[in-house]
Amino acid sequence: MALVLLEVELEVDGVPAEGFPYVRRLSIPALHPFLCVTKAGEPLSTYKTVGNNEVEVVELAVLHGDGPAFYRLDGDTSPGIEFGEGEHALILCDTNIDAGAVANIGAPGDGKTVKINGFIGGQPPVDGDCLGYGEGGYGEGGYGCGI
Repeated sequence: MALVLLEVELEVDGVPAEGFPYVRRLSIPALHPFLCVTKAGEPLSTYKTVGNNEVEVVELAVLHGDGPAFYRLDGDTSPGIEFGEGEHALILCDTNIDAGAVANIGAPGDGKTVKINGFIGGQPPVDGDCLGYGEGGYGEGGYGCGI
């Protein structure tokens, strides 16, 4: 069990936005770090699946990337959520996503290498064949990244 504190602040012209900061404390049964690298020149159709072997149901997904990327969630077959140049983050909290297709990550294939890291957490598989946070590998080609 991992205890997670998530805090998101948002200011507009130096003034805290209404409803922020967003603070959430979560108890996540299985939390897994990952690092996924989309290699330079890979075609757009090359998506890597993250999280489908670590958890059955995704309750928390935190993804941070350093360049252009696409994310497809929960079986989406469109190009998905697109991020352009520069750093980006995607945070999904208190979700109930079938992990069979939790997050497919792709890069535009424009010759750049993009690193995407983060955490996938939720209910572990019923067979219990699931590593907890801090066990197993964490690095390039890490959890569920298929590269």
